[in-house]
Amino acid sequence: MEAEVKETDSMSAKMKSYTGHLLVIAICMIALVIVLPPVGAALQVDITVDDPATVGIDNHTVIVDGGPGDTDGAVNGQVLLGNNFQPITGFIVQGSFHTSTHAPVGSSNILTSGSSAVTNSRASPTHATVAVSDTDYQPRAPVAAVSGSGTFTGAIGSSMTNNWYDDPANVQGANTDDGNLIPPDVGGVLTPGNLIDSFSFTATTIVDSYSYNNPSIAVSDVDPYSMTLYFDFTLTPNGQLTSRGQVEAKEHVVPEFPTLAIPAAMVIGLFGAVLFVRKTRE
Repeated sequence: MEAEVKETDSMSAKMKSYTGHLLVIAICMIALVIVLPPVGAALQVDITVDDPATVGIDNHTVIVDGGPGDTDGAVNGQVLLGNNFQPITGFIVQGSFHTSTHAPVGSSNILTSGSSAVTNSRASPTHATVAVSDTDYQPRAPVAAVSGSGTFTGAIGSSMTNNWYDDPANVQGANTDDGNLIPPDVGGVLTPGNLIDSFSFTATTIVDSYSYNNPSIAVSDVDPYSMTLYFDFTLTPNGQLTSRGQVEAKEHVVPEFPTLAIPAAMVIGLFGAVLFVRKTRE
């Protein structure tokens, strides 16, 4: 009889340990779902460069994180075009680097684009339009901050426009593929969503720089959303653009009820189920 009691107690202890471990695993899985970014997010860069003075001198390229043209060769939220990127002869880009950060709650979702130098050694002005986009940034995001800067050297008459987009519908931007080079579907799959800010600049001296910052733009992202950076610039013959940078950032704040209540309800439900299993076994 004593042996049977010990065996029953041992089985009960094992069941309690098992159900306890089950509860811990379930809670950890839910936490991962809440914190980790979706695996489907894809950073893309859409580049169009043309020489308006010469028919047929143009190039359109879409580069996806980890795909052809991304010289780091990894799917890591970064697109690196490397040095001496030359979409058309004589238009040379150095240090072109684009990043996307999907942050946990309490940090910031950030999309960046930058290059160390762009040089136009052609005999005529050269025009470039570029979009950088990613999807599945996690809500909630009530405020966006944007910034852009760069320096023109020996490039009087060169111009730059920076646009920043927010898309609550979570559409992938920088995604044109129809061959329309000038321009490629602006406002469509190149730059989906809402234009939240814009800045333009024209160089008027031999050395001229621009800088723009807006730290507080009201947005309403209550579901997963996409962000897109867009810049459109013309570089005069023998002109150079250095230290070009552009960024859009949004703090990932704690979800509002009932969004936050859904995972909590899942934990409570699982806890109740474990207690029920324990009670039944006992």
